[in-house]
Amino acid sequence: MCGIMGYIGEREAAPIVLEGLARLEYRGYDSAGLAILQPTSEFATRKSVGNLASLRAELNGDLPGGYLGIGHTRWATHGPPSVSNAHPHLDCDGRVAVVQNGIIDNYASLKADLVSRGHRFQSQTDTEVLPHLIEEEISTGLELEDAVREALLRVSGALALLVASDLHSDVLVAARTGNAGGLVIGLGEGEMFVASDMPALVSLAPEVAFMNSGEVAVIRSDAVRLTDMKGESIAMKPFAVGQNPMAVTKGDHKHFMVKEIMEQPKTLLDAIRGRVDLDGSALRLEELDGLAERMRSARRVILTACGTSYHAALVGRRYLEQVARIPVEVEISSELRYRDIVIGPEDLVISVTQSGETVDTLGAMEHLARATDLQVVVTNVPGSQATRIAPATIEMRSGPEIGVASTKSFTSSIVCLYLLALRLGELRGSLSPESLAERLRDLAEMPRLVGSVLANTGQVERLADEFSIAKNFLFLGRGSTYPIALEGALKLKEISYIHAEGYPGGEMKHGPIALIDSEMPTLAIAPEGDHYTKMANNIEEIKARNGVVVGLLTEGDQALVERVDHTLFIPRVSAPLLPVVASVPVQLFSYYMGLKRGADVDQPRNLAKSVTVE
Repeated sequence: MCGIMGYIGEREAAPIVLEGLARLEYRGYDSAGLAILQPTSEFATRKSVGNLASLRAELNGDLPGGYLGIGHTRWATHGPPSVSNAHPHLDCDGRVAVVQNGIIDNYASLKADLVSRGHRFQSQTDTEVLPHLIEEEISTGLELEDAVREALLRVSGALALLVASDLHSDVLVAARTGNAGGLVIGLGEGEMFVASDMPALVSLAPEVAFMNSGEVAVIRSDAVRLTDMKGESIAMKPFAVGQNPMAVTKGDHKHFMVKEIMEQPKTLLDAIRGRVDLDGSALRLEELDGLAERMRSARRVILTACGTSYHAALVGRRYLEQVARIPVEVEISSELRYRDIVIGPEDLVISVTQSGETVDTLGAMEHLARATDLQVVVTNVPGSQATRIAPATIEMRSGPEIGVASTKSFTSSIVCLYLLALRLGELRGSLSPESLAERLRDLAEMPRLVGSVLANTGQVERLADEFSIAKNFLFLGRGSTYPIALEGALKLKEISYIHAEGYPGGEMKHGPIALIDSEMPTLAIAPEGDHYTKMANNIEEIKARNGVVVGLLTEGDQALVERVDHTLFIPRVSAPLLPVVASVPVQLFSYYMGLKRGADVDQPRNLAKSVTVE
């Protein structure tokens, strides 16, 4: 949610700030703005409601000149989308400019106090208290960095902010408190950048440094000094960016979402590359070596995640139970973080978060860390906050995912959880070398099998033509495909704005069957396998009530073809990896449904890529 971009250096700031904000559009937003410190030592501030195209239209090619600038894309919390509520926000005299992500919990009392002392507010936002607080501290003679620290001592909440002032025209100050969205500093030659996420910095900075909670960065064009809230210096740990700039472009595709769906054969291969030795039938997960002995004797596993990652965790539970023979609980992070859960140091916590910055997952991780440091995170962003909480990290290796609806990171996270389950099975002696070798051979087939599904998108697009006028949709699955039914319903809601629900087939008679009629289509995930007969019975129950059924079936299945109204096919695949292959046509179906209905499939309304505020 929300995007931050800042620049200080020898080049004109405005084009760079706009370029960075454009690369952060996937995060979701409803207004945008920038503030450039001009040679006259005055801020030129431009804002607009809507997307960046609206801001560019407002600028009309007349970009403010200056070598220091900050910008923001806002996802509304306090106050509706409007020009006055868009960031950046200024103090009374227009000398301090602030952009901020997160929520200031005590803003109302702070604002009332500031107003009583004569401060003038222009917006309904919580953020606007910050420039006024900083203004007061500067008036006492403090340097900008110290003024920011003192202001933050009066603020409660999780925040990420970037501050500029004409009184200190050679510096930007960035700060992070709590589990607000991340801040990344791009380290250049004679220029520095600040952004809320890595894609904004690709091709701009060869190295980056991630900020932790409780840190303040003093950023000049030629140096960065990282400190704690007391002003004590902290060693900075730069990372090489190492990403292909083409990874954050659409290439030949119409949308990022379909590009990322089509990338899955490669991203799945990347997830297993170097981790699976087929010649020696060996699994290498050096990332877990430091925790191996404690994992061997773990009492149980707690999996926690949100949204799509939660659905991946549901699949991961089955892997861990079947392969490692260990009790597993799956918890939604936003609930878990506030539970008085019974947990001890012998319990293994596995968190799943694509961004590594999901506020509820970070909160759950920190909540559980009070009782156990036996934690592993599965994430797509090295150096993210989650990797700094968990002692061990398994990287998805999906590359930047720009579409708001997760696709390639979902399947990669499932594969990573499978690898983790295999390793835990090895450690606990529940997985024989022969079984491991067979499972790894099956895993190596995954990129090819997914590629075969992607080679036949026409069948999915034709179905979208048929059902794009639907108002409701039901998704059914059993066993390992039940989480895929949940994910399919979520994707359809996100991308096409059609009401959809995912259910386990065995729950049909416990309520959902009451909804079945000729206007309630059902996508039944019914490939050959353990639950095939049960799913066939569900399909018969739906057809007996005049329901319309789309069957997601195994290629060559003639029996169910004759009992459903429409079909999607997937190749035969080993049972554990069925969720990966079954996910792909479900993702494509949501994409084409959104496309047919004229929705913005890359930036669905009201949604954000990374949920960084509660």
